[in-house]
Amino acid sequence: MRLFIVLFSLILTACVTTPTSPNQLATKEHQPLPVLNRKTIKMASYLHEPYVGIARSQYSLGKLRAAQRAMKKAIDNTHNKITMESYQTKYNILSKLLKKTQ
Repeated sequence: MRLFIVLFSLILTACVTTPTSPNQLATKEHQPLPVLNRKTIKMASYLHEPYVGIARSQYSLGKLRAAQRAMKKAIDNTHNKITMESYQTKYNILSKLLKKTQ
């Protein structure tokens, strides 16, 4: 079951493109991704992949605080050391960006 949910999450992430222009941001063509990730979280809240997808989407929308919260949840849910280090680096970068904007 876990493998199915992970694959489902990865497929959803691959199917929805990130914005490539300001027009796409304005029309919110890429916003289904957070909704799909939230559905995946409801199915299996122990996964880290959906939280990373939400963090990526929130960051692209300029919502740094929400991206940071999602990345923290991804860190809490991962058990792979290399993945955790990668997520921690991204979390630290978001923290620095938030300090600069304050």
